[in-house]
Amino acid sequence: MALTKASFLLPGCAGLHSVQGKMEESTPNGKILSFLRSEFTKVKKNGQHATRTSLLLTHPQLKFPIVVFDDGIGDDGMNRYTALWLECTHQGNEVNVQGNILSCPGHGSEFDRTGKVIQGPAKKALHAFEVKTDSDSVFIVLA
Repeated sequence: MALTKASFLLPGCAGLHSVQGKMEESTPNGKILSFLRSEFTKVKKNGQHATRTSLLLTHPQLKFPIVVFDDGIGDDGMNRYTALWLECTHQGNEVNVQGNILSCPGHGSEFDRTGKVIQGPAKKALHAFEVKTDSDSVFIVLA
């Protein structure tokens, strides 16, 4: 995956909370892009907190954004996340996020929130990144 300049958001992503990630030092597994877990929490006008189920992660070195889904708490009591590269595997167009469906405006390919193809012409799933966490942050391994 090439790291180049940031892309512009398409209308399908306009309502999604966008976060610019922080590029961490490189590891043997690849570069690490991080953001605070608190980005999944939003404060409503009445002061109440709500939880976002997804957000759009960007960085100037990325050609495409990454969607990060909060998959809830796993059996071990830790939050689980899915991070997907928003480049269509059919012809390389930027994929739009529309709830739990990711759709390509180029030729209509659709993917589920795990990146699996649910409608072609794409045949390959979206690239999924390894995700790590600590008590404060989410780390996306860009490999």
